[in-house]
Amino acid sequence: MILIAKILLFVLAPMILIRWSRWLATLQQKEYRWDRLWLFLMSREGRQDLIRVLPNRRNFSRAGLKRPAVTRRIVFVGFIGFVILIAGFVVPFSSSAPKLLASLVVFHLILPIIVSVSILPSQIVSEIITLAVLMKARKMIKKHSPTVVGITGSYGKTSTKLIISHVLRTKLKVFTTPKSYNKRYSVAKSIVGNYRGQQVIVLEYGAYRKGEIRALAKFIKPSSAVITGLTPQHMGIFGSLENIIAAKSELIKALADKSRVFYNGDDPGTKEICEVGGVENPIAYSGKDSTIKISNVGLNNEGQLKFKWEGRLVQTRLVGTHYIGAVRAALVIGQNEFGFTNEEIIDALESFDPGDNFILTRRLTNGAFVIDDGKTANPAGFKAALEILKFLKEKRGAKKALLVFGGIVDLGGESAKIHSDLSAAAHAVADEVAYVGSEGQDEFLETFHEDLFFGHSAVEKKLKELSGDTIVLVEGFVPKSIYETYLQ
Repeated sequence: MILIAKILLFVLAPMILIRWSRWLATLQQKEYRWDRLWLFLMSREGRQDLIRVLPNRRNFSRAGLKRPAVTRRIVFVGFIGFVILIAGFVVPFSSSAPKLLASLVVFHLILPIIVSVSILPSQIVSEIITLAVLMKARKMIKKHSPTVVGITGSYGKTSTKLIISHVLRTKLKVFTTPKSYNKRYSVAKSIVGNYRGQQVIVLEYGAYRKGEIRALAKFIKPSSAVITGLTPQHMGIFGSLENIIAAKSELIKALADKSRVFYNGDDPGTKEICEVGGVENPIAYSGKDSTIKISNVGLNNEGQLKFKWEGRLVQTRLVGTHYIGAVRAALVIGQNEFGFTNEEIIDALESFDPGDNFILTRRLTNGAFVIDDGKTANPAGFKAALEILKFLKEKRGAKKALLVFGGIVDLGGESAKIHSDLSAAAHAVADEVAYVGSEGQDEFLETFHEDLFFGHSAVEKKLKELSGDTIVLVEGFVPKSIYETYLQ
């Protein structure tokens, strides 16, 4: 009996490590937030992961093992879990192999709860560190008194931030946060580490709940605001569209009197945000009320945005017409806030080289053409990417269009409805779908039937078949093992 227990302990140990690694990675992906973790557990993917106590063969490979990035916080959370393991499940039962085995089986089964509990000490430490870094960032900004352009919305924040920053940087000293940094700690840490007294700061203000933008703006006060758009992104956490509107309006309420607010007039939701924010005369940078008159918006043969403004044809390197909103914001901010000439703005836009935060295109060694929008996904961005797929499929004469997609998370009760809408839109353009997630899979299966491929083996097989007559749209998060092996 004891020998059998020891053998089973030897078998159980790697199973615990694999499950632990998977849940730590999930925790990190959900930004150590209980609300996002709970929403994940309520999703189809979360429920499947919760009851998946046995690893599969791929979990024993480096490519197939889901694991967190090594950071100080994840190490701390892991250490707290380890202390719980030793103190609560090993030491009290170490004198008996059968009892120890039973204890570790229980630990293995409730590991998601252990990981969730392990967050608490790190939350306390994180809050203390965040407040300290925020105060230091505020002191630095107060010393130099820069103009702070604040950007918020459900989509388009990062692209708008980077394009505006590039335009302004051609004449001014500009600081902006990297990537999609838009929460208190990431913004403040970036300022403390890299701000050197630049005249202008361009920032994103993001939120999952009401009060989060207000908390950031309390320390980093905006001088003007740009409202990019409104969608039911993170609806499962916000609870309602009204709460999203209220959260985004906090940026406007943080402004000083007579500060300017610029909004995307093509999205009616941005006007609602302005109204809730209490601004009297917001400036539309797009839509019928915009003073910026742009015409002939289209794409060149590579799918890159072009348009006509002030009698000049402007050719950018941005893939997709949906970036016209961010371009318009840069035009208005450049003119109205900083006095740039038309020529200065145009030259800056044409020289802008999109990076990883933008849709990129490339041809694979097997000849397949890839449209890579494999970052975060939202309903508006999904439909915009489909328009690019439709355009380039026709332009390149591709025989087949494949969508690689894993669903949109944090949509809560609206998930089924939104994914049904997205699947119908996708069906009008894509011939097949390689589904790499669980959320929304049923809705896409109902639309695509046998043309939807899910499960690691089926997806891998489909991607191995890619050839020069196929165009591929990568939309949203794709597992690293699949992305790096087949789509780069």
